[in-house]
Amino acid sequence: MRTAVTSSIARFEEALPTALGGGFAAVAVVTTTWDWLLEQTLLSASSALHGALEATNIEEIKLRGEAVDWLASSLRTAVAEAPFTRFVAAYGPGVGMAVACLAKVRETIAELPPLPLPNSGLPRFSQPVDVLRYHRLIDLVIRGMAPPLERLQDALGLSTAELGEVFGVSRQAIDQWRTRGIPPERRAKVADLLAVVDLLDRKLKPGRLPLVARRPAGAFGGRSLLEFAASDEQAELRGKVERAFDWSTAA
Repeated sequence: MRTAVTSSIARFEEALPTALGGGFAAVAVVTTTWDWLLEQTLLSASSALHGALEATNIEEIKLRGEAVDWLASSLRTAVAEAPFTRFVAAYGPGVGMAVACLAKVRETIAELPPLPLPNSGLPRFSQPVDVLRYHRLIDLVIRGMAPPLERLQDALGLSTAELGEVFGVSRQAIDQWRTRGIPPERRAKVADLLAVVDLLDRKLKPGRLPLVARRPAGAFGGRSLLEFAASDEQAELRGKVERAFDWSTAA
């Protein structure tokens, strides 16, 4: 157990700076590490409190014999604010996040004494922090979703450079979109392409979409789906896909 906690602290230490800058993979590490520590803390408290708290896992929590449906979500989403607490300011991202997790559980359960806040100011970060994006990505991870660019790239089997070609921008621009957000003038295209991807993902056999996206199709005038998308005709592309599945079903 102690070794596992030490590993969790190391994961927080490594992933949190990138997560706060808007890195989706790092946010996933921070969130899943928080969930694991949260569950272990609840299990330990359940053993110590003898009935005041019953927790068999993070989703099944009873306080004084009564199930509290919203409690698990409240505890899990606390990871969004944990990096900005005095605990992280006093102890750093690794130990600080772990202590913040323990503090949240103690704050929630009346039978446990609360952890006193350290006498420290706000945490200081050595690199830019995008709080709004960090919060959005936390929400996506908890709901089991991927950000739009990651969803498109993964579903279509594209490199970052290839994804840039779809939007007529460089790989560097795509990296900037990931951290700064998709420009307003590009959001309609992203939404249309996501609709196409989600539709085809349901219709095609698993793993076929990247191949089909590169294959010339009569429905697109002999162009591939990616070529059609790169021509900024994504609204027409969406309409064609919604009306005609015959070419994709045969793939």
